[in-house]
Amino acid sequence: MTNTSANQWAADIPAQSLGSTIEYYISAVSNSGKSQLRPLTAPLGHFQFSIINFVDIADLNADVGRVFPNPSSGLTCIEINNNKGFNGALELFDILGKKIATIHEGNFIKGDRKYFIDLSSYENGAYLLVLTNQNSVKTSTIFKN
Repeated sequence: MTNTSANQWAADIPAQSLGSTIEYYISAVSNSGKSQLRPLTAPLGHFQFSIINFVDIADLNADVGRVFPNPSSGLTCIEINNNKGFNGALELFDILGKKIATIHEGNFIKGDRKYFIDLSSYENGAYLLVLTNQNSVKTSTIFKN
């Protein structure tokens, strides 16, 4: 679990079978070093829920195609192969995860499209191209020499 704010915690719940009943236990270690394993409590004393329906999250129906030239020292072409239009972003990140540039943001029209970035002013090294929509992420690597 991760403490997201003052008294708010978040955790990933693994996929469960339809109709199953879920009860979660947490373990904790106090400042004195004592550890315990207990049911995750809620205002009524015990937290339990049932899986009654699945929600399908739409996948990003697009891919980063050819990136050429790669490696590059200047203008680089990025092909996006897209079976269905979507709203999203194509961004460039450095190796530490810092966003360097937004190549395109907004509507990606159906079909194969080309987007361009000039890498001549960037440092030599590896960069990550990240294509996202609201629900999915696709990545590809680009090298600057």
